[in-house]
This record gives sequence, C-alpha cells and structure tokens, in this order.
Amino acid sequence: MLALCPAIVPGPLRAQDDPAPLTEDEILDLSDEGLDLAEAGDLDGAYTLIARANAATFKGDYPPLVTHYPNVAFARYYYIRENWSEVQRFAASVASVLDKPETENHPYRIEATILQGVALYETGRTGEAEVLLRGAMADSADTPEIDDLNELAHYFLALAASRNDSADASDLRESFMDRYTEGQLVTPSQFLYLLYVALDKVAVAMEDPTQLLTQSGQIIALADVTEGVSEGYRTFYRAYHARLLYRVGRYEEALPYFEERQAYLEGNDNIALDYAINTIRMANTMSRVKGVEAAAEFLAPMPEKLRSHGRAPGYMIADILTQLGLFAQWQDDTALAQDYYRQGYAEARRTARVTDNRVAAIAELIDRDDPGMADFPLAAELGVIADGDFTLSGRGEDAIRMFLAGDYVGLERMLDAYVTAGKDSSPEFLVNLAIYKAMLGAHDESQEALSAARRKARTTIGSTIPANDPIFDIIDLIAKVWGSSHAPEKAADAIARLKARESTLPPDLLSLYLALAANASYQASQMTGLKAEVQRWMDLQPADRTKPLSLYEEWAFAIMAEVIYTVIGPEEGDAWLNDALLRVDESRGLSLIRDTLLFTRIFNSTAYNGADEAASELGGLAGEIATLVPPYHTIVAGTQFNTANAFAVRGQMDTALRWMQAATDTWRQHPFHRKDTLAFLVAQQANLLMNMGQANLAATLAREAYDMIDPMEARADLSAGVITTYAYALRTRNEDSRAAAAVLQTYVEDPAFMNRLEPKDVIRIHTAYADMLSNFAGLEEVLVQLDLAEAAVPDDGFDWRQDRAQIAMTRAISLYWGERREEAWEDMKRSNDLKSGWRRDVVADGEGETLNTSDVVNRAVWEALIGWDTAQGLPE
Repeated sequence: MLALCPAIVPGPLRAQDDPAPLTEDEILDLSDEGLDLAEAGDLDGAYTLIARANAATFKGDYPPLVTHYPNVAFARYYYIRENWSEVQRFAASVASVLDKPETENHPYRIEATILQGVALYETGRTGEAEVLLRGAMADSADTPEIDDLNELAHYFLALAASRNDSADASDLRESFMDRYTEGQLVTPSQFLYLLYVALDKVAVAMEDPTQLLTQSGQIIALADVTEGVSEGYRTFYRAYHARLLYRVGRYEEALPYFEERQAYLEGNDNIALDYAINTIRMANTMSRVKGVEAAAEFLAPMPEKLRSHGRAPGYMIADILTQLGLFAQWQDDTALAQDYYRQGYAEARRTARVTDNRVAAIAELIDRDDPGMADFPLAAELGVIADGDFTLSGRGEDAIRMFLAGDYVGLERMLDAYVTAGKDSSPEFLVNLAIYKAMLGAHDESQEALSAARRKARTTIGSTIPANDPIFDIIDLIAKVWGSSHAPEKAADAIARLKARESTLPPDLLSLYLALAANASYQASQMTGLKAEVQRWMDLQPADRTKPLSLYEEWAFAIMAEVIYTVIGPEEGDAWLNDALLRVDESRGLSLIRDTLLFTRIFNSTAYNGADEAASELGGLAGEIATLVPPYHTIVAGTQFNTANAFAVRGQMDTALRWMQAATDTWRQHPFHRKDTLAFLVAQQANLLMNMGQANLAATLAREAYDMIDPMEARADLSAGVITTYAYALRTRNEDSRAAAAVLQTYVEDPAFMNRLEPKDVIRIHTAYADMLSNFAGLEEVLVQLDLAEAAVPDDGFDWRQDRAQIAMTRAISLYWGERREEAWEDMKRSNDLKSGWRRDVVADGEGETLNTSDVVNRAVWEALIGWDTAQGLPE
C-alpha cells in the first residue's frame, strides 16, 4: 500500500547498525520511548529514537497512521523544545495528510492540529491560531482518551481569544480554570500565566483595582514556589503587582517591585521595550516616594540610553520625553516642559502620522504660543491642528471633511468638546456624531446616534435639519456599505427611500447616494444590473468636467473608482479617475480621497499596474491609508488584500503572504467583520502557501476556512472561493483528485447552491470539478462539466476572456489525455489566443517585466506538447 505522503526527514541520520525493517509496533514504541525521554529532559536521546522510527517508515510499506506517527512525535518533541517553526512543520504534515473522512477525527490529526495552533500562537499569528484551536477543541470534546489534548487546545484557545479580544474570551478563561487538572499537558507555570491574563483583563476594566491586590499577591507567592517559572516571569509578576499598588496609591510598596524588575532587565541586557515601559512606571512611582526632582534625575539619561542600545521603539522614547516634560511642569519649569513636549512630539512623528493617538495626546500638551515654537520645524502642522475650522452643519460637511482628511482623532476631539460643553443634544450634533461613527465603522453606535437624530429633528423647534432630510438615509448607507461593509445587503430600505426622492436631491448628494448604492451591489457581488447602476451614475455627472468637485462628489468618485474599473473596463476607468484627480480640491486636504484614487489607479490601470515598481507603490499607499483611518477599518483590509494580490501576480509570494496575513488580521479586528469574508481571507492564505510549496499548512488552513462557512448562508462568491480552494488544497497535499472531486461534487449537484452563484462562480466550480475529474474519470464526464462552464458565460458586455481561456485550456488538456489530439490542439491555441489578448489589453504585459510568467510558461509548455504530439499523428 502506498503511503499518503512521505514522512518528513528532520535532518541527517547516522547509519543504523540493524538494517532489518521495524515492525509497526516497534515504530510506535520507539516514538513513544523518545517522547518519554524528551519529557524527562534527555532531548538528544529522544531525538535519536524518534529519528530512527521516522527513518524506518521509508524502508517499509506501513499503514498511514504508522507512517506518520513519528511526525506526531517530532511535533511534540519540538513543542517541548519550544522550537515553533519545527512544531509547525511536523504538525502541518500530519494534520493535512490525515484530512480524510476515515481519519479526520483521529487523535493523531487532532493533536497535530492543536500543536499547529500552539505554534501559530507562539509566533504571533493569534488569529489563525484561534481558528485552528476552536476546531480542534470541538473535535476532541467528549473523548476521554484525549482529554489532555483537549485541555491543551482549551488553554491556548483561551490565550488566543484573549489576545484577539474575542467575545467569548472571558468564558474560555473561566471554563479552563474550572477544569484544569495538574499533571496533564498544561503545566502549573502556564496555568499561572493564564491567571495573570484573566486578572489583567478584569483590572483594565476597573477604576479601582484594590480588591484585586489579594489575587495579584497570590500570583507572586505561587510564582515563587511553582516549578518552571523563570526569574524573568517572577519579576514580571512582581512588576504587575506594583502596577496595581500604584493605581491604588500604595507607592512605597510598589517601588521595590519596579526596582527588582529593572535590575533583572539590566542584568540580562534587555534594554528594549520592556525596559522602557518599566522605566516610566518606576519613575512615576519614584516621583511619589522620593520626589519629582529625584524621578527626573533618574529618567533624564534614559532616552539616550535607549537610543544607544537601538532596541526600544521610538514611541517609547517619545513617552519618556513627554514624561520628563510632565516632571518639569510639576516643578513649574514651563520652558523646559515645553521643550520636552516638543522633543516627544518630534520623536513620535518619526514613525506616526498626526492622527496617531499618541501624537495627538502629546500635541494637546504643547503651547502654540511658547517662544520655543518659533524654531520648531513641526510648528506649522501643530498650528493647523489647533486652528481647524468646524461647524455643526445639518449635513455634516465638516465632519466628513475632517475624516477624509485623515484627522478622525481631531474630529473626535471636536465632538467631545461639544459633549463637555453640554451641547450634545441638538439634532445637528447627533447627525455629525452619527456620520463620524458611520465612517469610523462603529455601526451600532452610528445607528443609535442616527435614531436619536431622527427623533430630535422631529421634535426640536427651530432645527436646521428637516425631519425627512435625505442625510439620514445617506448616513445609514455609509454605516452599512462604507464604514463597516458588513451589511451591504441590508441597505435596501435606505436605497429604496432615496430612490423614491431622487428628483429632489441636490446633484452632489445624488452622486454620493448612487455611488454608495452601486457599491452595495458590488460588495454583495450582485453583478446583475450593476453595469446599469454604474452607467447611470456616469450619465448623471455634470457635462462641465473642469469645475472642481464638491466634497460629496470627491467622495463619490473615490467610492466608484474601483467599481468603474471592474464593470466598465480599464480604459474608461483611467479616463474617469484621471479626471477626478485633476478636479480634486487640494485646499481641502482630503488625503484619504487622494490616496484611495491613486491606489485604485495603480492597481487597476493598464498604464500603471504593469510597471516594475507598481507593487511597491501600492504597499506604500496601503501603509499611508492605514494611518488615516482606525487600524481595523475595512479600507485598510481592502488595500492590504489588493497589495497582496499585486505581489502574488509578480511571483513574490513571501511578500504577498505577509500582506494577506495583515489583511486577515485587520479584518478580524473589526467588531462587525463578516465570518464568510474572514474564511475567504484565510483561504487566500492557503492559496499563496500552495504556490510557495507549503502544502501541509495550506491544506490545514484551507480546511479550517471550509469549516468556517455555511455555504447556503455565506455570500455566494466567497463560498465558491473557499470551496474550490479547499478542493485544490486537498489535491495538492494528498495527490488525491478523487477526494477533491468529491468535495466539489456535493455542490455541483446541489441546485439550491448553484442557483445562488453569479456566472463567474458557476464557471469556477464547473471548471475546477472538470479539472479534478480529468485525472480519473471518463472524458465525456469531464466535457459535460466544461460545457456547463461554457454555457454559464453570459453575453453581457463584460470581458470574459480570462474565464473562457481557462475553460478552453482545461478542455484541451482533457482532450489530450483522451487521445483526441487535433481537437486538443485547436482548444489549446484558442485558449492561448484568448489569454494573450487579455494580458495585452488588460494587464499590459509588455509594460511589466516583473509580472509573474509562470502561467505564460505553463501555457507555452502545453501548447508545445500538444502541438508536437498532434503533428506526429499527421500524415507525412
């Protein structure tokens, strides 16, 4: 019997004295003996035994579970050694190869999946860790023989969920602490760390943590007597206890703990982030105990010390400089205080925009009238921040302007000032608050403010906002379509109300409404009728295309740009976008609009996206956009996703994967993120990993993405993407087209599912199924699927050449294997003609030397192979 995949060879092995093949039991026993030695601390001896068992699997024909058990053992061995990359490598190989109906719930696969999740958590990939660990914990529930594995999954899931601020994080922590049994896989020192995490989560939410001091003291006491707690963690827990003592005013008790932590960090040359954080806390405590002068003297040399070591982030140096300013201010030395504030501001601005929370907080401390401002290089931008004009207009123009200028922090400060002054009950204020929350992505808070604004507009005498003002429905659209993108299909009521009053809307508000409505269809992949929506928006634009755009019109252009490129085409997209860039009113400073337009043009335009530097420029713009909105905003995830695709097209898969992981993390952070989109992003990581040759991890992530969706409830195009990715990952990892085809067959033969799909996804599913069938089924069965794919291509004016090219290529290869060479040759030529024409017209292949050529090479090879064999069969 053939093994499902070769076992992984961990490294060079010494020749064995006994060449006789091992029995199945001997392989299992050797692996277990190796694990016993590893747990006893004999790591070299453990490695030797497990490696011998692993090597033996190459010399005999063993059942899959025996073949891969040494890889399970190696994953556990490297878990003990805390070598997370090796844990990932061995665990992924087992988890993916056993992803078959007969073994998907086997303890070996469950353990491998759990260890993968642990490795992902330990390397900072907490989002993917949570996905894997949730599935593994469910799979191992109610199975007493692997209760220790279930407990391990539970522990790391609680940690990952806590790091990700998941809704059930508290429940997971509490349920783990209720069930913890000492002596299994989770050690007492690990349990102690979870106690700290749980305590800290409670402390953060409490104004007065006095009642938590007893528990914190117990953690310190336990750390002193618990086996496996390092000195680093002991001082860490002491410093945490000191933080709580400081918060309740017990400064003299707190200071020795901070001093102990400082001494440990200095003694171990750990002059980095932890050292900088502890330094500030210690200085603050010292100011209460020994006086401000002593604290300032202690803190003054620290910025230079941290710079000289070069391991602390600049923002921590900015914090220390700001704290020195506060100390000077407390000593009534205003000039010195202001100098330190300016130094702190400048340090923070090295790596952050003016909208960054830390930068904005320091800016609040700076006196614009201080004499030192005369020579301060950043004085101008501080003046702009201080003198920004803001009016609570009935349609929120200034709120929109500030947000699109990237100053959402300043906007929040403006609104907070109205609250402080007690001017937060007018309909005008509530409209501006609803706009801000909608643009921010805080959907529920926006809806709450919107409801209050509607009520106030109806009941307030002298309100400048009519009770039926269209701005209310515009805000509803912004919240559902632009700010969070989580409910475009729920925007129908607002769209219907605005549609009924189109004739009464001013032109610029009409433009914004139509752009948001078209974008709702685009986001929901409702492509039928979308072209007409886009054309209507274009037809309604003013004939005079030299007049500067209004605020609403600029925003509408930015919203419509990608939709125009996708629906109308790159040539028309270039014309409209270039026109918009010429008509943007630079005096408004709408950085988010300009950066979005530039990003969209580079990503979509024939004239730009083929350039060698295009992907790097996209990355730069994506980084800029991320500084203009909150870090979880859907715009950030969208630009990161597109940047990932740009690098992938150029064959730079490592960089593409980093951007795709960033997009996944950003999307996961959003409080209203859609689970189906998250599954799709995880599946896209799997696609990239397959292209990088990392089939094991790709297959595991693809399976977890597949388990995350309900195909009949998730957005149809996302479902199709996740399903096809899972099928291809199965085939790539296990070289098993039958298993992959079985996955696709379930959906191809389900009319209810197929009827949900737009044409592009119908084509994708049928073509993928035909591709799988071509490896084992009869030719006619394959051709039926390709005929169905071809029939799904609509005659709607869209460019379907890329899809037709893929169908034709799959048909050509199938016909070739079916010995129908002349037909294969005609289809292969047709496919390549379609694809080369598409590349020439859409991606400007000749302009971009760095574009990935793997598809071109693959097509050339197939055309040559089919052409050669066809020629051999022709008469002389």
